[in-house]
Amino acid sequence: MIKKLVKKRVFLIGDYKKTICFICPKAYPLFNNRIKNKTFGGAEVQISILAKHLANTNKNLIIKLLTADYGQNNKELYKNIEIWKSFSFNNNTIVKMKKFFSAFLKLNADIYIQRTMTSFSWLIALLCKIMKKKFIYMIASDSEVDLEYNLYKNRLSFYLSILTFKFSSHVISQNERQKKILERNKINNITIKSSCEIIHNHPFQKNKEYYLWIGRADEVKQPEIFIELAKLLPNINFVMICPKSTNLSKDDYSVLIDKAKKYKNLTFINHVDFLDTFKYYKEATGLINTSIYEGFSSTFIEAGRFGTPIISLNVNPDNFLVKYNCGFVCDGNIDELKNKVILLENNNNKYHELSGNIYQYVKNNHDIEKNSEEFLKLL
Repeated sequence: MIKKLVKKRVFLIGDYKKTICFICPKAYPLFNNRIKNKTFGGAEVQISILAKHLANTNKNLIIKLLTADYGQNNKELYKNIEIWKSFSFNNNTIVKMKKFFSAFLKLNADIYIQRTMTSFSWLIALLCKIMKKKFIYMIASDSEVDLEYNLYKNRLSFYLSILTFKFSSHVISQNERQKKILERNKINNITIKSSCEIIHNHPFQKNKEYYLWIGRADEVKQPEIFIELAKLLPNINFVMICPKSTNLSKDDYSVLIDKAKKYKNLTFINHVDFLDTFKYYKEATGLINTSIYEGFSSTFIEAGRFGTPIISLNVNPDNFLVKYNCGFVCDGNIDELKNKVILLENNNNKYHELSGNIYQYVKNNHDIEKNSEEFLKLL
């Protein structure tokens, strides 16, 4: 009798299609490559990877994505994913909220998922609770648990943001540090690592063409330090892919570009489509990261899948660069950053050692095939 009931329950669960809606306003350019020169970050990359993988591999899931208005139709179909339009970034706050929640209420999903805190994340979580829907919040950066997030500088916004965690059905952290800080604040969470599609049996070759920096022109990313590095090492080539962030003025961005153009060994690129960045990871001797903090940077993972070692000024989530011998961390010391570039440039054996290690680390820990299974357990 029990076996029959179990079989019947499994059949009903298998037969019922769950609808998952990812809330990610800046993700649309990752689904429509005709949209150029629009900024997105690691959070959007991770949402797009997970959404596409679930849509392509699980017939019992209906995947929806709620994005901002990039001039697209109100509703579009990207392969197996429904993309819904909401507000424009040019709208004022009241209009944004009106357009967002108008679209939100039409979606009728079973589970809503957001990555990156916004001023109305708490309200999304509360509405899901009222509607008896699941809401999963995914931490996007260490700043969200370290109280460094711009949103937290306003006391009201801080307390409302805390409600996002309290109202969530599940909170997903990216690394052990985030997990421990959340637990200290009595917020239950599960760690699921950021992911990528693994390239199997990738041939590693040292092209020695340049050192790569990739990220938004944002204060927290400290792009000016990479420019300083190019100045200190005039005989080594550097490539900088650096779109303007929404936090930076046009004038400040122009100043940054002018600084970069002073050095013949530094190529500045203001925009590259996400899929086209793979070419740069392949050709780079090393990836340079100058950020003050990250979560678990998608650039680290993308570099690793192509066997590109990392030289990081500050960021070393879960100490993986040292623990798995994937690259170097310089403890905020720019002279040390310079010395590690020189070491990697002149030591082929060290390059091949780090290249093999980082590929193996990413394959073992960040494979979307494995990590999506952990995600599905929450559903």
